Amino acid sequence: MEEQEKNQPKKMHGCLVALLVIFTIFAVGASLFYGLYWYVPDGNTEANAMYERGKNCYYSCLILPAADNGWNDYSEAAKKIDLSTLQKKGANNAPQPVYSLSTWVWSGVPPKDKDAFLKFMSINQASIDMAVKGSKKKIIVPSDAPGLQNSPNNWQKMNDSIQKYYDISNFLILCARQKVEEKKYKEASELFLTALGLCRGPEPLGWGGFSRNNLFGFSTDGLSKIIENAGDDKIDFKEIKTRLGQMEAEMPEISQSIDLQVFYYHQMADFALKNSGNSGMPVYMQFLPIKAILDREMRIVDSEYVKFSKLLTLKSYECLKEVEKAEPNKKSMFFSRFCTDETKIKIQHGFANITRIRGLIIAVALREYKKDKGSYPDRLEDLVPAYLPSLPVDCMSPDGKFVYRKKSPSEVILYSFGINLTDEGGSVANQKRNGYGDDLVIFDVKPGKAAP
Repeated sequence: MEEQEKNQPKKMHGCLVALLVIFTIFAVGASLFYGLYWYVPDGNTEANAMYERGKNCYYSCLILPAADNGWNDYSEAAKKIDLSTLQKKGANNAPQPVYSLSTWVWSGVPPKDKDAFLKFMSINQASIDMAVKGSKKKIIVPSDAPGLQNSPNNWQKMNDSIQKYYDISNFLILCARQKVEEKKYKEASELFLTALGLCRGPEPLGWGGFSRNNLFGFSTDGLSKIIENAGDDKIDFKEIKTRLGQMEAEMPEISQSIDLQVFYYHQMADFALKNSGNSGMPVYMQFLPIKAILDREMRIVDSEYVKFSKLLTLKSYECLKEVEKAEPNKKSMFFSRFCTDETKIKIQHGFANITRIRGLIIAVALREYKKDKGSYPDRLEDLVPAYLPSLPVDCMSPDGKFVYRKKSPSEVILYSFGINLTDEGGSVANQKRNGYGDDLVIFDVKPGKAAP
């Protein structure tokens, strides 16, 4: 009995040692696993190069007219968009102030208060004139844009600049819709072409409703309806085709948008770090290694953008197939979770925008052919060479060809597979509000369809 009592402390000591060993092994294993999971390689030279390219062209998120004082002129035009002169009618038909022209652009119709908007248009005619002038100039990507180099808070400045751009773009689209209401199709097409001209540059953001891609979609939709339905003597087909051809030639590489995004995210991370102590965060969060966390996140973001950049070297259709498979990096705590989806949208819509421009060029050629021949061609190949030197390529089709179907001499449809890369017979049943649905329908003419 006494011997058992003497051995009991030894057993307890042995159990404690065993537990300590097990805990130590577990702690070391967990630390090793978590350390390996947490670790992200540094020094990505490709990402650094992308960042530098993005920094050097970030101001091209606005199209700068090719003139020495182009940016100053454009800024002055933006200042003339004074929303305080405009109201809209809300509940009980009561007047309400307008905070954003985009609210009307999303509605798909001109403002209900027509008289107020017509007055607004006349007040801001200088903005229209400046935008028309700028949209016809070639895109320039300045290597040292005003206020860029060594400037603090570039992220915030970029956002402010983009907002000015959106004001003018939304204004132009609304003006174009108003001209359609007045059946002034030539003026409306000029305004839609102007909005397109301003949308040519790289996409600075690529997320949310108010992006260049969305404005591009609204503009091409409006122009498409005019091309479909306006009378032969109501628009200048040759001028529209020439302008569209110039835009197609000047569409930027989608990689420029990716470079801009790398720069944008780093600027956003720097901004978050500088303001982390003043953001009202809980006290306990102020003891977290915020800089280490942000640095790690940005290394993950860099690796993701390098991956997407390499996909862009593939042919457009193959690239889009691989992009659709991309998943957020599971090591990321937050940034990569949404930057992956954002970049997918950017690439998909970038190719969709190129396809839209090319499709509109074909649509104008179809109208020219019908004007001369009295009916639409049986095949798109019949447009070459009299109306087109060659058929534009569809980025979202496996064989690079647009789908064209002629149901009768006066009923045709022209479309692309769209970003889901699937032929759904020209259906837009599940079309999203940003203008990119199932199939990307460019030209859809039916007998008796009224002019817009």
